[in-house]
Amino acid sequence: MVRMMDKTKEISQTDYISTDVLNRMSLTLDYDLTFDTGDIVPKLWHWLFFLPHVKASEEGKDGHPKTGGFIPIIEGLDRRMWAGSRFWFHNELYASKYAQKKSKVVSVTEKEGRSGKLGFVLVRHEYYQDDHHILSEETDIVYKQAPKSETTVANVNATLSTPAKTAQWSETIKPSPVLLFKYSALTFNGHRIHYDRDFCKNNFGFPGLVVHGPLIATLLVELIRKNMADTKVLEYSFRAKGPIFDFQAFKIEGRQEGDIVSLWAVNDSGLETMSARAKII
Repeated sequence: MVRMMDKTKEISQTDYISTDVLNRMSLTLDYDLTFDTGDIVPKLWHWLFFLPHVKASEEGKDGHPKTGGFIPIIEGLDRRMWAGSRFWFHNELYASKYAQKKSKVVSVTEKEGRSGKLGFVLVRHEYYQDDHHILSEETDIVYKQAPKSETTVANVNATLSTPAKTAQWSETIKPSPVLLFKYSALTFNGHRIHYDRDFCKNNFGFPGLVVHGPLIATLLVELIRKNMADTKVLEYSFRAKGPIFDFQAFKIEGRQEGDIVSLWAVNDSGLETMSARAKII
């Protein structure tokens, strides 16, 4: 069943692309990058801006904004996750300027899967700066039912496979509760699965804190900036396949083949937890 939302339902935000915020992100990732007025914002760092304006009384027990406002309600499904995104980069985003974001819920789809009822919400975002169209973004949000049993590393691994390609670049990331807390703070993300270990275990059956999918997606596209400094990313997409927990060191890897860069993240068992693809020039 597909239910199309009212396409006039749209929210707009204006934000200042602060160098202070960009520099705090650089410090969080243990980079030596510093940002000044007029510098180009790295790909996906726009997520540090246009943050949700949600009062404490408008948050659910999981720390997420309650559904029913911009994010729709799907009855019977009380878990939601960011499953993937697609990006089309039209122009660069620059620091120390204002920018605008327009967001719209495009569709809501409800399906029956092997694990029960699922919901899929497609949201489209458009970004502008100085009357230039900067970026188009589509985000897939998946709604699920509460788990009936604990989620172990073993049963996560049972759903994953090894990467299909051999890595040209590889970097090991050792997540920590501090890293996850700082990224949550930078993105005003109150979801407790990233910083409240007891909540993870008691409400989600998770064995540890969950590393943010958008953080992993950002680290993947950063491989292009680090290894192909003069390359321009035209398009980018990623899809989450399984969680990585804070006690698991993981690898971000990639390989260039012509104008396409394949990227992926693998957990400490060598299994692919996220796949990504970039078109470059």
